[in-house]
Amino acid sequence: MSSRWHGAQRSPGSQRDGSPEASPDDLKKTFYNEELGQLGCKHYIRGCKLKANCCGRWFNCRFCHDDACDHAIVRSETKTMVCMHCQTIQPAAQSCSSCKACLANYYCDVCKLWDDDSKKHIYHCDDCGICRIGQGLGRDYFHCKKCNVCMNIQLQGNHKCIERNLECDCPICGEYMFTSTSMVIFMPCGHCIHSKCHEDYIKTSYQCPTCWKSLGDMSAYYSKIDSLLAEQTMPPEYANIFSIVLCNDCEVKSEAPYHFLYHKCDKCKGYNTKVLETFKRTSDGQAQVVENATAAGAAAAAPENNISGSNNILAGVSSSTAGPSGTSSSINLTSVSLPRSSLMDENASGDMDMAGISSNLGP
Repeated sequence: MSSRWHGAQRSPGSQRDGSPEASPDDLKKTFYNEELGQLGCKHYIRGCKLKANCCGRWFNCRFCHDDACDHAIVRSETKTMVCMHCQTIQPAAQSCSSCKACLANYYCDVCKLWDDDSKKHIYHCDDCGICRIGQGLGRDYFHCKKCNVCMNIQLQGNHKCIERNLECDCPICGEYMFTSTSMVIFMPCGHCIHSKCHEDYIKTSYQCPTCWKSLGDMSAYYSKIDSLLAEQTMPPEYANIFSIVLCNDCEVKSEAPYHFLYHKCDKCKGYNTKVLETFKRTSDGQAQVVENATAAGAAAAAPENNISGSNNILAGVSSSTAGPSGTSSSINLTSVSLPRSSLMDENASGDMDMAGISSNLGP
């Protein structure tokens, strides 16, 4: 009697939910590493396949589903699995109800996550709603309620909180970072970005792409700009032209002498400023707004953001900018240091990998 029931479970037939039947291909074994005999897929070591509740099709994991389908799986709605040891279809569980094989060392019934990699430490965070890599809350990670992410316990009370910080897209590639499988870091301003995107981004900019604050200590660079401007002054016809600027770092508005490229904040003395308005001060002391620098006899329009005067100044690379005299001036940025925050995240159900923050287990 029991053997006939198990045979019915393994053989193709109508399923109670009306979804497509499990084909021989669905039931066959697949491997994470066939030489080592490790069942699974390229993403996970596990001894089972799952049936996606959304479309009724069989996959090794949610990544395999999302790669093959035009929609994303809702992992928590997974109800059915097939054991790859005995091909028995049954409710999702850590062990097979038929052959009693343990399908994974770690199993989360909320995330429907199976992972048989003994080298991984995984725990489920109820506040995040997902599984993350780490030994657990209160051990090596804590959950920041405001940032809504698990962080290294050493950062408790020692990080800049931004409400629901990770629930946004990477400002460079646009991938949703809360469930990203790529490493994510936090910049000094507190905003987050993929580590790889950050490495590429700082080759051409020193501003946070979200808030425009400086990504590191720019004092050495600003000192070089001061020296450059002292050597190459603006022509006399620009003596009465000024700009109202907003500093991206200290967030203070101030007045600065007009320049083709650089406008200095009167408070913090930095050049990470945005030109709000350019005006000409007349002989009677009145201010006459200038629509653009050309209207006042300037050779170039005022830039929108001018932390570097140009978006192609690289760390350790000389940047040449044309001065008023038409000569080329070089500023070397070798001494500029751009520290990365120790905040990182990893996410155990395949959802994130960040330094200092606990993340979802990546493939």
